[in-house]
Amino acid sequence: MNGTLSFLRGGRRWVVSGITIYGVESAVDFLLVLTESGDPARVMFCLPLLGGRQQAVDFESLTDIFGNPLPQSIIAPVVIIIPRSEANCYLIDRPYETGFRICRDRRSTGDAVVDLFIMENDFR
Repeated sequence: MNGTLSFLRGGRRWVVSGITIYGVESAVDFLLVLTESGDPARVMFCLPLLGGRQQAVDFESLTDIFGNPLPQSIIAPVVIIIPRSEANCYLIDRPYETGFRICRDRRSTGDAVVDLFIMENDFR
């Protein structure tokens, strides 16, 4: 069977309407290692947040356009962003089984509102 056709036919699908995006692209977690001289010398680890707030969305917190809650986990999820405003929004990384991280371009002005098309890819 055609790979594209298999992709489109796989799993369950949901449309979620009117999600406001507040996360910004410069909100990055990174591992910081500090050393402190002295006797004995110490190594310290921390995880600072730079540039704003991250927005992590759990599937179980979403409701589709028919009022049905999404499941707690989705097998191999695909999230497609459908913009409803001028702000540019995108996923920070690949969606995971329980949710995804989304952000807006920090240069965009105004509210960032999107619709989401979420699909499960179960190729059993």
